Amino acid sequence: MYQMPPEDLYAYAQVEMGRRIRRARKALGWTQEELGDASGIDQTRISVFERGRKSMHLRTFLKLANALDVDPSELVRGLRLPRGGDPREVAMVREQQRYEAEVEATMTEANERLDAARAGHHRRIAEIAG
Repeated sequence: MYQMPPEDLYAYAQVEMGRRIRRARKALGWTQEELGDASGIDQTRISVFERGRKSMHLRTFLKLANALDVDPSELVRGLRLPRGGDPREVAMVREQQRYEAEVEATMTEANERLDAARAGHHRRIAEIAG
């Protein structure tokens, strides 16, 4: 029988916790920045947690639950780690992580190109005006 490595179990739990935090945030109609303001946690870190890219310390988890006005137990209720018998769950988590990394890289590249285009546009305007 297939045995899921411990790191895959934790990755699964991280992704699921991130989904739950994202759902609670969206239920309030908040952006990540607004949650950051309410919790004292940087928006970038919230994004990383919501995407399941990194685990969080208990203190961070409690800050987020408090800011979301959610009992922390609601965020973990029913959270079950796969027992290791279904490699499809591992594959789904890995595929989602690969997809999110690809989207993030694409967005970063697009933002860099946009910034370069803006800088070039501003230089041309300055040349015309100057």
